[in-house]
Amino acid sequence: MNVFDKTIKYLESPEDYFTKNDIIELFTKNEQKAIIEFNKIDNFKDIMYIYEKINNIDKTKILLNKFDDYIENNNLDYDFYNSLVLLISTMTDVEIIKKYGFIILEYKPNYDIYIKIKPLCNETELQKILNNIKIDYINDENFGIFYDYKLYDKLYELISKKSYRESNIIIYCDKLKDHIPVKISVLVREYIEEILKLGSSDYYSHSIQFLKIYKKIVSDNDFTLFTKDLLKTHSRKIKFKGLFQNEFH
Repeated sequence: MNVFDKTIKYLESPEDYFTKNDIIELFTKNEQKAIIEFNKIDNFKDIMYIYEKINNIDKTKILLNKFDDYIENNNLDYDFYNSLVLLISTMTDVEIIKKYGFIILEYKPNYDIYIKIKPLCNETELQKILNNIKIDYINDENFGIFYDYKLYDKLYELISKKSYRESNIIIYCDKLKDHIPVKISVLVREYIEEILKLGSSDYYSHSIQFLKIYKKIVSDNDFTLFTKDLLKTHSRKIKFKGLFQNEFH
């Protein structure tokens, strides 16, 4: 609510106008009235601020009622999502963790929350979590969940569409090399060759990281043959040659 709206609200009914700090104080004087005012707030940054400041009541129940009401009557948003994640991280009640963990994962992938609720779920529920993940993009969160499901080929399909410019691709390739080594060896070769072909000197360090992965997959002889040809083809790329010598000799 902007300053103008707040001013109008105050002028219309001063006795019913409460700031978040007013509501915190009200919880010590008139809990019933405080809950009514607390439930009027839609800004979850303010909601969590109040929640963290009040201690003399069963505040978790009040907050969960607020979450339930919001879920029923609104589209989930970023502030709501972050507030729910913050709440779950402090909870020990397994029913609460499971219920709201599902809601979080329906909104977007969160590997830490997934690991938290995984032991509480059956196979059907875990499959539902998987089905809720969009499969046309990849980040650390959904990579972690797919990796846990051992969907290595699906992960390969996703990362093979990404650019060598994204440093997390190095991490993904390194993790997958033990499970689909042939595919990853081909992919990292393609990344290396693309970097050098385009003369992307800012990413020569990436090519070295991809080479380190490649070296762990193939035989010493294959690595030697590949890199010998690579150095010959790109003999004028002094920066790359220097990085290569520092790492492998």
